[in-house]
Amino acid sequence: MGYVLPQSFFTKAQLKTIQTAAMSTIIAKCGFNRKTRREVIYGPSSLAGAAFVELYTHQGTGQIMLFLKFWRTTNQAGRLLRVALAWTQLAAGISQPILTDTKTNLPHLKVRWLSSLRTFLHSIEAEIELDRDHVPPLQRQYDEHIMDQILVAEAFSDTDINILNNCRMYLQAATIADLSTACGTRLDPFLLQGQTSLLSSTTKWITINQARPNESAWRKWQSAMRIWSRDDGTLYRPLGAWLVPGDSLRRTWPFYKDLRYPFLYVNTPHGFLQYADEYRGRYSNGLQTPWRPTPYSAPVHADVILNKDARRITAQPPLLPNEPQQAEIAHSFEDYLGMLPTWEKPLFDALIMEHSCYEIIALMKDALDHADNEGIAPHTLLVSDGSAGEGSMSFGWAMSL
Repeated sequence: MGYVLPQSFFTKAQLKTIQTAAMSTIIAKCGFNRKTRREVIYGPSSLAGAAFVELYTHQGTGQIMLFLKFWRTTNQAGRLLRVALAWTQLAAGISQPILTDTKTNLPHLKVRWLSSLRTFLHSIEAEIELDRDHVPPLQRQYDEHIMDQILVAEAFSDTDINILNNCRMYLQAATIADLSTACGTRLDPFLLQGQTSLLSSTTKWITINQARPNESAWRKWQSAMRIWSRDDGTLYRPLGAWLVPGDSLRRTWPFYKDLRYPFLYVNTPHGFLQYADEYRGRYSNGLQTPWRPTPYSAPVHADVILNKDARRITAQPPLLPNEPQQAEIAHSFEDYLGMLPTWEKPLFDALIMEHSCYEIIALMKDALDHADNEGIAPHTLLVSDGSAGEGSMSFGWAMSL
């Protein structure tokens, strides 16, 4: 049981049905009355319970251990687990990691093992915080994850949510910015119909192999888009500045403005055309160029000047500058411990500081000076708790000079 169940994804009801048929016989063989309340049978021995463990608990705890084991490895199984989680997060389409937010109901999630793990985490009010959550990042100010709002709207059945998510995945979209025009004031009318045009943005991120839903599904999609827009596709709340530069965006856009030089770049099926600003924002004489979006470019909206090979930028949302993050410097080792993530702090609960970190540095300096005066090679003796290996250790060591 302990080997098979963690690799399975039975529901709690299914496992209860399986164990109920046998439990009366098992507990009788163990010396308990068949009629003993199950709270006592499954209660901990520290509280005078029989300490039996339900099959669902066996499965759930085993799934957690199995997940953590392979998440921390770099072999093929570990890589496949990361791929599976990344795909599941993309399919979920929400703004929170699926193993952190276990309360939100995700009826459109089709995976079975990770869904089973998530359900168990929710049942014990637990969560798993990962080093990389694979949540699609927001692209612009006031951007939102599409499925977040569809789920909280409470206006759609589970079947409708599945259909809407299929439409979203067909369009390769994660957030509203993926569905809007570069000006950020309206939704792309072609994407609303489940179509694309030369003026639509296209994904350059993870490509989802999703068949095109039928026309009935697209009518539901257009209805769901009313959460964000009016009947004509105009957004209730226009999107703001770009949060990431052109080369880091999830999608390729039809027009880009170079933020350093007076050039407009137009995306065509054969590559980019470079237009120069010849007179008061009139960009003309497009030339073929191997240019690709750079950190100094951002999508814009441009209109064609009739009967001329020229364009004029009609909307240029700004690109927010990347503000350098200043590292917070601890004034003492105790302050440093207080700044650690919550999961790391318990590791130091039993820490005994015989000397402060500054005293240790002073001792090391004195030892090095003494070694120099005596003409001997200085050395430091490190003693591990046994976790050291191949030049690294997980935790637990002592040092002496």
